Amino acid sequence: MTLGLILLTKSHVQRNAFLLTGGDKKGKNQKKFYKDLIAESETIIERHEKEIEK
Repeated sequence: MTLGLILLTKSHVQRNAFLLTGGDKKGKNQKKFYKDLIAESETIIERHEKEIEK
């Protein structure tokens, strides 16, 4: 069995890496999958940056 599992990570300014999101791309439209995954990741990053500014 082959999995098309993709994980996106982000390195923070303080050199802390964290998992943003992930998903199984198997059987999905590649372009839409990555577009959606990146959009979700950007939302998570924006929320995190607002939290650490407080």
